[in-house]
Amino acid sequence: MAPVTAQVFRAVSLWPVAGRAVGGGHADMPMVVLLWAVVAAGLVVALCVYYASLSGTLDAPAHGEVIVSWHATGPMPLVCLQFVKLLRRPRIAGSVTAAGMILLVLWWVVRAQPGAARESLSQFGYVMAGSVLAHVPLIARGSAELPAEMVLLRSPRSWSWSVVSASLLIAACPAIILLTAMGLLVTGGDDVTFGAGTIAFGCCLGAFLGVLLRPGEGMSGAEAGGLFLAGTAIYLCVQVLGQAFNNPADVGLGAMLLALLLLAAGPEIEERRYSALFG
Repeated sequence: MAPVTAQVFRAVSLWPVAGRAVGGGHADMPMVVLLWAVVAAGLVVALCVYYASLSGTLDAPAHGEVIVSWHATGPMPLVCLQFVKLLRRPRIAGSVTAAGMILLVLWWVVRAQPGAARESLSQFGYVMAGSVLAHVPLIARGSAELPAEMVLLRSPRSWSWSVVSASLLIAACPAIILLTAMGLLVTGGDDVTFGAGTIAFGCCLGAFLGVLLRPGEGMSGAEAGGLFLAGTAIYLCVQVLGQAFNNPADVGLGAMLLALLLLAAGPEIEERRYSALFG
């Protein structure tokens, strides 16, 4: 990890002198400028989304001048509705922005390594990516209050599937970009299969924990505990499957299977939880 640490310090250093002192070499100034430009652009986008979502008062949330039309006649209307609602939440937009910055740094660290070290480091990056992207489906479900859509539809299972599907679509955008970028650095489909399975397991686990914990809005103990459990479970899943199969592609396929089981468990829990309310 010493070369990795040196490269990270070179990238985030504001002054080339600090980069030389820590890394033992000259800092790559174009890469430093590029990374900080991306970070600054991400912060500007996150702030714009946040202020556009603020209301005139602090009592009731509104979305300023952000107007998005929604029609029930389109394909998968419930999923589209939840997709728009999630993107208009400042926490979701901020989470995706922060995740994109972290994934960019992970990709750059893998890119900076020799060819022989890229595969193992990329797999570590996939574990980190799964833990980071799990935050979006974790908080997508919201609080324990009874949602208006569930009251209208009288179908907790359909409502839960729509929320989970929309959150996974949002998390899939940066995940696909990372998998494509990593695939250009590490040749072979085994590494990409491992990454896809690990990230899918992390996101589906986040959705499952969101149903169980229902963290709601704002940083809470349930949200922090869910993130800790997600990161620990992803690491343990990789370790156990790695001991069982000893092949990155098989580990990725096994993680995908576990992800499908977690994906189906959440809506069933919602259905049983509120079936008594609806008779």
